[in-house]
Order: sequence, then C-alpha cells, then structure tokens
Amino acid sequence: MSDCTGLYVNWVEPLTIFYHVIVLGIATGAISLFLTKSTLLNGFHEWLEKKSPFFGEMLNCPWCTSHWVAGFLTLVYQPLLLDWGWRPAWLYTSWLNYALVPVDYLVTIFVMVGVAVLTAGAMYRAIKVLVG
Repeated sequence: MSDCTGLYVNWVEPLTIFYHVIVLGIATGAISLFLTKSTLLNGFHEWLEKKSPFFGEMLNCPWCTSHWVAGFLTLVYQPLLLDWGWRPAWLYTSWLNYALVPVDYLVTIFVMVGVAVLTAGAMYRAIKVLVG
C-alpha cells in the first residue's frame, strides 16, 4: 500500500464519514424540531392525536422523533462510523463480523441522535430568545 493510499484509508475516509454523520445529525435535529415544535403542523398534530395517540405523542417529543428521523436518514444515506476495520483481526472471517453490522448502524444512529439533540436544543433556545 502506498503512502497516499494509507493516508486516505486511515485518515481521510474516516473523517469524511464522521463529517457526514455530523451533517446528518444536524439535519436530524432540524427536522425533528420542525416536526415537533412548528406551529405550521398544529392541525396535523391534532388530527394525528385523534387517529393514533401513539404517533401523536411521539410527535410531541423531539427526542423520540429524532430516533425515527435518524433511522430514516441512515437507511437513505447509509453512513457507517464503525465497520469491520475497527474489529479485532480474528473477527474478519467469522460469521459474527456480519452479525455485528446492525449494531454498527445502531451506533451510527445514536451518534446522529446525540448530535441532533444538541443541535435541536441550541436552535430551540435561539428561537425562543428571538420570538420572546
């Protein structure tokens, strides 16, 4: 492996994936905040609470909604923070390596939710200050 290839594989690619997860986490926070707190959706919230109390309650909670939004964005964009390269060498040829892929995606989703909560909280506080 040349020096440039090693640099890319060891540094550039992981940082690019981390950047994508951060951007998707910020988008998750903004989408979740819009879905749960926007007055534009008040009519939809009232209708949904009558039709399905579970989903109506879920759309009142930015934390709950951010999990679903992060899961959806992960399905669409498929970022993967941790993959087989982070595991011990003995797992490379094991069936367990493939069984852990859903766990890798769950880790990515929860990192996105963590970023989303920080983003949504900062945005919500800024909006409350502006609106009064």
